[in-house]
Amino acid sequence: MSVHQHNDGRWIVVYKDANGKRHDKSFGRGEDAQLEAEAFDRAMKTRQVQTTPAERTDMGITLESVIGLYCQHLSASGKTQRHIQEVQYVAASAYYPFWGRAMPLQMMQYVEHIIPFINHLQETVSPITKKLRNAVTINKYCSYLRAIFNFAIRHGYIQESPMKFWTKQKEQPRRFQLTLEDLGKILAVADKHVRLAVELCYQLGVRPGASELFALKWSDVDFEKGQITVFGRKTNKIRVIPIKPAFLEYLGKEQAHSECEYIISYKGKPVTRINKAFQRACRRAGITYPVRMYDLRHMFATLMLTHGADLAAVSRLLGHSSVTMTADVYYQYLEGEKERAINLLPDIPQAG
Repeated sequence: MSVHQHNDGRWIVVYKDANGKRHDKSFGRGEDAQLEAEAFDRAMKTRQVQTTPAERTDMGITLESVIGLYCQHLSASGKTQRHIQEVQYVAASAYYPFWGRAMPLQMMQYVEHIIPFINHLQETVSPITKKLRNAVTINKYCSYLRAIFNFAIRHGYIQESPMKFWTKQKEQPRRFQLTLEDLGKILAVADKHVRLAVELCYQLGVRPGASELFALKWSDVDFEKGQITVFGRKTNKIRVIPIKPAFLEYLGKEQAHSECEYIISYKGKPVTRINKAFQRACRRAGITYPVRMYDLRHMFATLMLTHGADLAAVSRLLGHSSVTMTADVYYQYLEGEKERAINLLPDIPQAG
């Protein structure tokens, strides 16, 4: 088994099936294709995925079977267990009840199956919130489905995705209300491990959750250089973030009393979720409006930009895939940039 790049740029995995027959599988071009090819190669070596689906009908692979294979692919690619469980939950609570587990994948069409499914999501209440699903939730359900179909195409189960005509619904921008004063109130009443998590998100702009915040270890901190190395699972890239001296000193004191290799820990054990404890701190602080841990990352970016930070530098610190992405989200916070641009426009010379 091996991974190599074809002359035309495609990433290829050479492997043998259970009967010893040699196969070549193409994963397309680019960095994402390379990562998927390497993940498939690792999985094949340990037989974590099947080369032929276990469950087929006369019309080909079923929806349940391809989702099972897709989840195995996510695991082999290093995706978090929480993300995999979320895909499985969406499948069990939305896809299977609407189409059935044995739905042949190649029979599914956009007009006949996808549009009715989206309409169903819009018209029925969520079993958890007991409210109509918003555009964010519907987009997430459909994005997972599109990824599953794209996976099926790459592995030859179907020729065309029924999601190719789907476009995301316009999402209403979330109102950002958290202030520095209120953040100080939250820190004053937060539990010790929650305070450290909040400080890390605010000081470093890391993504809250298992992908970045809870994956940080003390070994990632370089106290001599005053920086921390963060691996972004969302982009599969490493970024180095400078640490302000006062916060570096704070981290040093926390490390001296830590009994865990992970920075965020509770009673000597790593933490994987903090939302409830964070919301409890918000209530203690008397915060009455909605606040999320992700607001701290948003505050990290907006405060730097409003104080004149370079857009490209902020983009690198956030770990965005491009400056364009950062500009689309945060350009509105570049204080006075449009006015400055207008003032650079020369006046038209007056004749006579």
